[in-house]
This record gives sequence, structure tokens and C-alpha cells, in this order.
Amino acid sequence: MRQLIIQVPRGNGKAVIDIAKSHNGANLARFEGNAEEPIDVVIVHFSNREVGKVLEELQNLPKVHITLIPTGVMTLQPPATEAPQQVVDVEECSPIEIFLSGLESVGSWQGFLGYAVLAGFVVWIGLYTNTAYLLVAAMLIAPFAGPAMNTAIALPNQFKLIY
Repeated sequence: MRQLIIQVPRGNGKAVIDIAKSHNGANLARFEGNAEEPIDVVIVHFSNREVGKVLEELQNLPKVHITLIPTGVMTLQPPATEAPQQVVDVEECSPIEIFLSGLESVGSWQGFLGYAVLAGFVVWIGLYTNTAYLLVAAMLIAPFAGPAMNTAIALPNQFKLIY
């Protein structure tokens, strides 16, 4: 599960709660706060597969600010004897999380382009010398190699190596 902290202008907190309930949000909390103007702050936990859908719906709200906590969260509910069943509900990351983590790991356009050029150079050498390990190395150097490798691992039957 992922924790989202959502800030909206005061009075829109109920709309966020309704969206959260429609996507089976857990441990909902809403309180009032002040930034430049009065706001409602909603803290909610979603299943990983729901994060992208929730973000799409939240875009329609005015002046929405979203904080996505990129680490897993365990939401537990009594009784304590059911905790093992609640904790084992582990899911893969949502596509938006994979994309955002790739952007975060690169850090800037300069870093992105630097890694892309380096990966291109290594793959060119690998193709020229017909060396498979350099092709793999280029994939690991490429800026979005982490998300690409996650996708390849998640969908093993979709990708087949051709020799």
C-alpha cells in the first residue's frame, strides 16, 4: 500500500474522501490546515494498483497538491490475530510509481541525457563487437533501465530472447 497526503482548498476535503472510498482507501484521515489559504489535508492509504487511477481522478480538483510516499505502508486493523493475513497482501508497484522513481533516480535533464549518451555509446560498442554482456550493461546504464527491467521481470512470458 502507498500513503498519499492530499492538500485541497478548504471545503474540497469531502470530495477527496469520496474518491478515496470509491478506490477502497484505508485509514482515511481529514483535517483542516493553513498554507497560503485555508486547506483541507487528507491522508489516505491505497493499494498499489489503485494509485494511478486515484491520481487521475484527483487532477480534476482545484489547486490539488499530492505527496506520494514512495515506500510501502502496512495498514493494520484489529483484531491482532488477522495481522498476518493483512501484511501478506503485497502487490507490485503501479506504473506511475515506476515512472516517477525513474525520473527521481535520474534527477535532472543533464543527468538523463548523460546516462542516455553513455548507454548509447556502450550499446554501439556491444553491437559493433557482437558482445551480449555490453548490451546488457547498456540496458543497466540507460536512464529508464530500472523501470524497463521491472517490466521485463513482471511480464516474463511477453519478452522472449531471440538468438
